[in-house]
Amino acid sequence: LELSPKAAAALVVLDARYPVSRLDPRGDPFGIGLWSRLPGSAVTLLSMPPIDLPTLRLDWADPQPGQLWLVHPFPPIGAEPSRWRDEQLAYLAGLLHRQPNAILAGDLNATPWSAAYRQLRRDGGLYDASAAGWPWPTWSAGSVFTALAIPIDHVLHGQGWRVQRHLIGPDVGSDHRPLVTELARTRP
Repeated sequence: LELSPKAAAALVVLDARYPVSRLDPRGDPFGIGLWSRLPGSAVTLLSMPPIDLPTLRLDWADPQPGQLWLVHPFPPIGAEPSRWRDEQLAYLAGLLHRQPNAILAGDLNATPWSAAYRQLRRDGGLYDASAAGWPWPTWSAGSVFTALAIPIDHVLHGQGWRVQRHLIGPDVGSDHRPLVTELARTRP
């Protein structure tokens, strides 16, 4: 997420190890890219209403079919931007409803206690990968505001997955901390 043209150029080295990819680098915070090494997978760039922000969907068939959605809605920095975020999350919930093999990941710009986040989980039938623990902060507006950090980056999944491991990664120089999540298929 937040893939700039400069970062995309530096990440071209990933192409050798991850032959399936789709990039939409941008000069604003909504650039996006996804690399995969899953055989027979494909990445589709989608435009999400209401303001056409890019979303990536990775589809794969083997060993079992599934989808990974990578999203970054607009931050709720006022009434209209809040509505944009809420509408995009509601739209995603409709797309993911009753999709047990779906995974949704990204900077959702929503805390676990926000109404938009709760509605996304409820209407999409999604589980939070961090549900077994406290929702630790993933975003901070800088080191001065560390005490005000909040959990807005998430990995959500359908009932076809179970969490093996979920943790907040180290500071990598971004205002967001990385999420490390390992999922495994549930038994039929």
